Amino acid sequence: MPFSCRRIIITAAGSIMTALMLLLPLKFGGLAVMPEVGGFYPEALFDWLFISYPPHLTGVIGSVIMVLLLLTVKTIPRKLQIFCISWGILPLLAALPGMIYGMPDDTLGELTNLAGIGVCIASGTLLIAEDKCWGKRFAAAFCCGGLWCAVTGIHQYFSGLDELREFAAEQARSGIILSDAMKLKLTDPRIFSTMASSNALASLLLMLTPLTLFFAFKWGSFFEPVKISRLLFVLVFTGITVTAMVMTSSRSTLFCPVAAIIPALLSNDKFSLRIRMILLGLAAVIISGGIFFAIHFGRGTTSMLERADYLRSSALLTVKYPLTGSGWGGFFRTHMTVKLSGTDESARDPHNVVAAFASQAGVIPGIIMLAVLLLPLIWLWKERFSPGFPMAVFWSGVLFSLHSLLDCDWHVPALPIAMGILYAAAINETGDDNVSTFNLRQLTAIRISLACLTVAAFAGNYRYLQGDFALARLQEKLYPGSAMQRTAAAHLSVPLLIKQLRALRPDSQTSWQLEGDWLLRCGAPDAAEKCYRKAAELDPRRPGIWAKLARLQMHSGKQDEAVKLMQKAHELFPKNPRYDVKKFTSGELP
Repeated sequence: MPFSCRRIIITAAGSIMTALMLLLPLKFGGLAVMPEVGGFYPEALFDWLFISYPPHLTGVIGSVIMVLLLLTVKTIPRKLQIFCISWGILPLLAALPGMIYGMPDDTLGELTNLAGIGVCIASGTLLIAEDKCWGKRFAAAFCCGGLWCAVTGIHQYFSGLDELREFAAEQARSGIILSDAMKLKLTDPRIFSTMASSNALASLLLMLTPLTLFFAFKWGSFFEPVKISRLLFVLVFTGITVTAMVMTSSRSTLFCPVAAIIPALLSNDKFSLRIRMILLGLAAVIISGGIFFAIHFGRGTTSMLERADYLRSSALLTVKYPLTGSGWGGFFRTHMTVKLSGTDESARDPHNVVAAFASQAGVIPGIIMLAVLLLPLIWLWKERFSPGFPMAVFWSGVLFSLHSLLDCDWHVPALPIAMGILYAAAINETGDDNVSTFNLRQLTAIRISLACLTVAAFAGNYRYLQGDFALARLQEKLYPGSAMQRTAAAHLSVPLLIKQLRALRPDSQTSWQLEGDWLLRCGAPDAAEKCYRKAAELDPRRPGIWAKLARLQMHSGKQDEAVKLMQKAHELFPKNPRYDVKKFTSGELP
């Protein structure tokens, strides 16, 4: 390939990746946590990018970048070769045993997500190997996007949430139905609580803080007087990040930085033993004080106990299925039956990436994911006290890894993608001069591996993207402007939209449940029952479907059958008060 053409391709690929790194922190790779999100696709490009950027678009963009790079790969440092495999390909391979017992829809979603993450990290790594300058550009773009996200969050905290609540109230008055999840989040004062996971935002801001310190110090050097400019930049930028982080009310944002300080103190020879002990004692006091504040003045320890309950359920599954795991989706279905806390929360994952793999794919995949988390930190360990970009990335990685074991796994793709590309930039920055020029056989093998990853990422994410849009169109017809318009408008297009969604997601119960809800509103309970039973056939361990069938039977006067169905829902989720059989039979439940 001519040099000039090759440079144009690399520049185009690098520019797309830079734009992606700017976008990732703005919406964490998508509004994946809200069921109403499917209907939030505005027509304006700017609004579409920053309001409803769909998570599966990330994998599609990464695939396009990789296609541009496949023909240009020639050299790559050996450490980056290992890193590209460990963060780009290994998580996807480690997830494969979870296919054995996993539900088809959950398994496809997990593999598609990991393929999208992998292809983005591999693309960024190849670009950084080609030109070291790309690493700093990607990091700067991510930092700018993160600061933008923090400023937006602070604004939302003081005014945006009130505006959103007023808008939701107007929608409700006009007849548009708001789900219980949306109603609950509208009362949550945390920033971005109604738009995305506050835990995901906390994780983003944690890994962003060391990077912000580095770039603030660097950007301040461009202005005179340098010392004052650096101080102002550091205070302003880190102040924005830390302020937004505190507003998330995430307890882990207190614990993770304190826990990260402990290895730093123990491994720094500049501190005497006495100073280390004093600082470690101070860290213990801070953590104890934080727990005391949470119990008496904050949000309490309920969610902390929930996290412990997640790990207990994960341990039970790991012991029961040590080699294959319970299958993807197994945690969601099992945790509801064995959880100890009496809440109606039904977590889809254990909020711990190692536990998620160990419980659903087996012990060996869990060990692999722990090794994946630790490998770049081991490589960058010697840079932890050396002022510069690798040190900032090392501490970002420490915070990211701690949060991945406490509050978030890799279901929000933006976080591991950004961290993986930052790692690649820092590893390359450390000056590994041992560069390999591939022979034809090696180059062919690498291209085939990356091509397979690209095909898997593009095909899966593009199909999911189609499904997202099909679901959005269906929800738009099911929930138009008013209750009267809803039924009249839906008759003309709902069957076709359901058919399209079912073709894209044949193993999902969602289309059958939505069709059942629609038929029930249209006054066709018998047809609705058939749809609910089909949904139960596709996903028999989802208690909400059995509860809907139970209510249908109760309204039909078949009390004995209704009690049996509600009992099934109760067995699947015994701690959820909405499935209490006694309250159901007494008429206390709606």
